Amino acid sequence: MTKSNHSKSQTIVQSKKRKNLIGHKFSRLTVLREVDPYRSSNNKPRRRFECLCECGAIRNVVMTQLVSGKTKSCGCLSRDNTTNRNLTHGLSRHPLYTIWHHMKERCYSPNSKDYKDYGNRGITVCDEWKHDFKCFFDWAIPNGWEPGLLIDRQDVNGSYNPGNCRFVGTLVNSINRRLLYSNNTSGFRGVSFSMAANKWTAQIQFDNKMQHIGVFKTKREAAQAYDNKAKKLSNEFPLNFN
Repeated sequence: MTKSNHSKSQTIVQSKKRKNLIGHKFSRLTVLREVDPYRSSNNKPRRRFECLCECGAIRNVVMTQLVSGKTKSCGCLSRDNTTNRNLTHGLSRHPLYTIWHHMKERCYSPNSKDYKDYGNRGITVCDEWKHDFKCFFDWAIPNGWEPGLLIDRQDVNGSYNPGNCRFVGTLVNSINRRLLYSNNTSGFRGVSFSMAANKWTAQIQFDNKMQHIGVFKTKREAAQAYDNKAKKLSNEFPLNFN
C-alpha cells in the first residue's frame, strides 16, 4: 500500500470512530448515556443522548443539536431568560436600575466621563451583577438601599461585588472617591507624604473643612490615625482598615 493510500485509509477509520460524549457537559446539560437514535423524515438515523439538566429534568437530545449548542437545556434556560427579561423590564424604571446601569457604564464604557477613575484603573463589576440586574436588585434591597443612597466600594481599589459594596449618602461617597483618586500615591484614605517633614501626614475633611491629624513615620500609622479620627467624627466615614 502506498503512503498516500495508507493515509486515506487512516482518515476513513478515524471518521468512523464514534464520539464518546458520556459525562461531558454542554451548557446546562450533562450527558448520561446514549439512547436509540432519532430517525428523521428521510429515515436516516441520528445519534441521540439522554441528558441530565441542571434543574433536575431528563431529556433526550440529538447529538448535533447538543454539540452545536442549539440545545442548551431541557427548556428551563429559555423560560428563565424570559422571566428575567420580564422582571428586568418591569424594574427598569426603579432607581436601582439607574445605579446598576451607571455602575457598569463607568467600568466598561470609555465614553463615560468617569471611566478614567474606574474601568481604566481595572475596576470591574462581578459577573453575577454584570449580567443580571435582578440579581443586583435582590442583593441591594435587603442590604441597606434606600431612596437617595448611592453604591459605594469599601475598598476603592476593589471591584463591585457583594462583599465590597454598601449604600451610603452623597457625602461619604464623595469623600471616598476624593481621598483615593488615581493620583493617590499612599494607597490609603487621607494619607499623603510631606516632603518638608519627610514623613507621612494624615488629614480628614469634615463639615467642608480639612482637619490636620498629624505626621507619622509610616503611611500605615497615618492610615490608622485617620481611621481613629474618622470613627470619632462619624460612623459613615469609609475606613482604611475594616
